[in-house]
Amino acid sequence: MTSATSSTIDGLATPESPAPAVRLAPPEKPKPAPQPGPQIAMLRPEFQQQLDMLNAERSRRGLAPFAYNEQLGQAAQAHSVDQANRRLMTHTGSDGSNPGDRIRRTGYRFRNWAENVAFGYGSAEAVVVAWMNSPGHAANILSSNTQVGFGLAYSVDGLPYWTQKFGTPRS
Repeated sequence: MTSATSSTIDGLATPESPAPAVRLAPPEKPKPAPQPGPQIAMLRPEFQQQLDMLNAERSRRGLAPFAYNEQLGQAAQAHSVDQANRRLMTHTGSDGSNPGDRIRRTGYRFRNWAENVAFGYGSAEAVVVAWMNSPGHAANILSSNTQVGFGLAYSVDGLPYWTQKFGTPRS
């Protein structure tokens, strides 16, 4: 199951549908991210695969590649953990926050943001394919946003909760 939301500056996210407390993904050895622009992050394999797939989709359409942003990644990971803990796929945090609130908490100053969430997909490839086959999710992936961050956490029953955060920093 997937869900998408996006906004400019202070737009409000809407909650989505329910699903399955939390087992974090096992840590894996990070590998360096390719450098479509200034990159400093060392990404988990699942996140590197998402970044590669998203940037391939963007390239096919003549769009600039996303740069990975650690602050967006922090916001995405925290939201994946929150969803997995509650066993609920939603754009609304357990504290009532929307995606923009959670991004702002990391110190990221944005002009635009968007969020894709999903649960139950067993691989990065499967979740990206599902998002690209959904008009709202694909619109977020193919938007004018320039940066991305990812999150992945597992509920106690083993279901993966995926989050993508997109942003364009303020100048």
